[in-house]
Amino acid sequence: MTLSPDQKLIVQSQQPSALILAGAGSGKTRTVIERINYLLTERNVSPQAILCLTFSHKAATEMVERMVNKEVKAVTFHKLALDLLSTDEPLNLFQEELANFNKADLTAISLFKNKSRWLPPPVYSSYQAFLKEHQLVDFDDLLNLFFAKLKRKEISLNYEYIFIDEFQDTNNLQYLIIKQLIQKKTQVMCVGDPDQSIYAFRGANVGIVTQYLKTFNPKIFFLNRNYRSDCSILDAANRSISHNMNRQKKNLINNTGKLGLVVIKHFRSMDEKCEFIAEQLILRKDKTRSFAVLYRNNRSIFPLHNFLFDQYLNLEPNLYLMTIHQAKGLEFDQVYLFDGNDKIFPGTPHSWKDLEEERRIFFVAVTRAKQELYLLSAESEGKPSRFYRNLV
Repeated sequence: MTLSPDQKLIVQSQQPSALILAGAGSGKTRTVIERINYLLTERNVSPQAILCLTFSHKAATEMVERMVNKEVKAVTFHKLALDLLSTDEPLNLFQEELANFNKADLTAISLFKNKSRWLPPPVYSSYQAFLKEHQLVDFDDLLNLFFAKLKRKEISLNYEYIFIDEFQDTNNLQYLIIKQLIQKKTQVMCVGDPDQSIYAFRGANVGIVTQYLKTFNPKIFFLNRNYRSDCSILDAANRSISHNMNRQKKNLINNTGKLGLVVIKHFRSMDEKCEFIAEQLILRKDKTRSFAVLYRNNRSIFPLHNFLFDQYLNLEPNLYLMTIHQAKGLEFDQVYLFDGNDKIFPGTPHSWKDLEEERRIFFVAVTRAKQELYLLSAESEGKPSRFYRNLV
C-alpha cells in the first residue's frame, strides 16, 4: 500500500525531535517501520544506531520482522534495562505471583516506585524486606536501578535515532529514562495517541505528552486518516472524545468511503441482552467476519459467558470475548459493547481525570469496530451509559 502524503512527511523527516499524534487505525506502526527502513536503506544508517522502545515483547518482535534489517534493537523498557544491567551483575527478577502480597498492594507499590504516587503504601516496608531477604529485584526496581546508572553516567548509550511507540502509555519513571537516553545529537520520534491513553491504573501519565512538548519543542505531525472504521463509527468516536477537555483536539477522517452501522439498543434485562447477542451469532451468514463482545471488566461478562458457553464459545469461528484493554490494538468487523450502563461504564469517577480516562476507554472500544457497532445496555442494571447519551 502506498504511503499517504502525511505518512511520507514523517518517513522522510529531518526533525531532531518529533511527536506523531496518530489516531486509531491511522497506520502508525507501518509509518514507524517505513521510517526505520528509510533510514536503513536511503540514509545508510547503521542498525546499531537505532533504538525502538515498545510496551510489549509481541509489538517489538512484530516490528523487527517487518524491518529490512533485523539487527535493529526493538525492545521494551524492561528488556533494555535487563540487557544492560545483567552485564554488570546477575539479577534475580521477582515473579509477583510468588509473593504473599495481594494484587492491590502490588499495584500501589508499583505506582510508588514508578513515581506515580507520592507516599508509599503501608505494606511497602515489609515488601522491600521480602525482596532483600530473597535477593530479588522487581520490575520497577529494575527500571529505577537503570535510571540511576544512566543518571550517574555509569551506563552510556549513544543511539542516533530513538523511537518510542505508544508514547501515551509512558509513566513518570519511563519518561525520566527517555530524557537520559536523549543526547545532543539524538533524533527522537515519539508516536502515540493521547485519546487512547487508558493505563492510568498502572501509572501511565497522559500529561507526559505535554511535558515532552514543553521540554523538547518537537515538530508535531498528525496522522488522523482512519483506514479501519466506516463513517458512522468514526462519527460516534469523534463526538464522544470531543467531550474530553484535556486533549490535543483532532478528528479522525474516514478513508473507507462506507457508511457503516451504529446501533444503540436498550434491553429490560441482562437475559434479554444475552439472548440478543446469541441471536446475532446464529443469524450471521458470513462466519469469516470477526464478531467481538467487549466489556469494561471481567465481572461484567459472567452472565454472557455462562449463557453462551455450552452452545457457542467452542463452536463459533471468529468469536471473541475480551475486555476493552485486551482489545486495544485489535480490530473486528462487528463489535458489541456489552456493559453500557452508568456506574459500570463509566464506573463512579472520583474526579474529572477519572471520567476522561473512562471516556478514552470508551473511545478505544468504539474504534475497534470496522463495519458494525452495537452499544448495549440493560434497564435492570440502571441508566444507560452517559457515553451513549452523548451520541444521541
